Amino acid sequence: MERFLSRSEASAAVDAQGWRFVLGTLRTAVPVGSLAEAVTVAARAVEACGPAADEHLRLDLRPRHVSLTLRPQAFGGVTARDAELAHLITEALHALGLTTTPGRPAPPPPSDTSAPLAPRAQLTPSAQSAPPAVWAPSAQSDPPAVSARFAQSDPPAVSARFAQSDPPPQLVPSPVSASPAQSVSPAVSSPPAPAPSSRDVGRDWTGRSVQEWEIAIDAMDIASIRPFWKAVLGYADEPGKHGPEDRLVDPLRQGPAVWFQQMSEPRPQRNRIHFDVSVPHDEAPGRVATALAAGGHLVSGERAPSFWVLADREDNEVCVTTWQGRDI
Repeated sequence: MERFLSRSEASAAVDAQGWRFVLGTLRTAVPVGSLAEAVTVAARAVEACGPAADEHLRLDLRPRHVSLTLRPQAFGGVTARDAELAHLITEALHALGLTTTPGRPAPPPPSDTSAPLAPRAQLTPSAQSAPPAVWAPSAQSDPPAVSARFAQSDPPAVSARFAQSDPPPQLVPSPVSASPAQSVSPAVSSPPAPAPSSRDVGRDWTGRSVQEWEIAIDAMDIASIRPFWKAVLGYADEPGKHGPEDRLVDPLRQGPAVWFQQMSEPRPQRNRIHFDVSVPHDEAPGRVATALAAGGHLVSGERAPSFWVLADREDNEVCVTTWQGRDI
């Protein structure tokens, strides 16, 4: 059985590679210039993961970017194997001159806004202790130049012939023991990500950072309403969790998860369904500040940097969440 990483371990393992730990997943994005390039990126990522791709990798291809997500299909959490695959994918894409990035951060709020801003101390995550050392790949030589084949005007076919006859050694992942006793090796320095290629410069390929979101439903009797939401959404139990109050997930992994929050007393005067928007830990203060500048207000920053509770001018609430402050 694979060892699951703590939140701080998972974050530290991949941050320098342009990935972020978000809501139990490792996420990154790759800017591209066309859907054909997106297909090439996807094929190279699958090649880098090898047989582990089906179990760990999810891809979303668009004409301007490819989103990559790593997490075991069993939804148990991020493992050391996921961190290793993130490094292998990054190395493979760097060899093509492509960059893995968590996306564009939220822009700073306008200086002349009249919207109320929370005190700075509530918007800035408190200092965290240094995370423990986690797995990192051995130092690699500088990535090779961009493949001439990739730069051709006609994109290569996605098939077994896509891989070059002599692929770089780092594109073929070596087996990793899944023993529970396996320890995570001390981190070592990895090569810095290459500068964005000419395809990336000035491209408005995404308006935000990588993120994940959930829907939270407040209820007095969770067990009585959960079957309705399961049926109406066409959702399923999360693998391994079939309790009457456990959250629900989209079996196709396309929609947000739905979880249920126990109420202590009825609250008919306010909304009882809210969004949880999970963002990279280094994106959260900017996202909160931008939302406040857009007319929102801070309901509570007491649990920051784990989450901030915000609301619009009519008191409809949303939580901006991160992984921080949740490890015991």
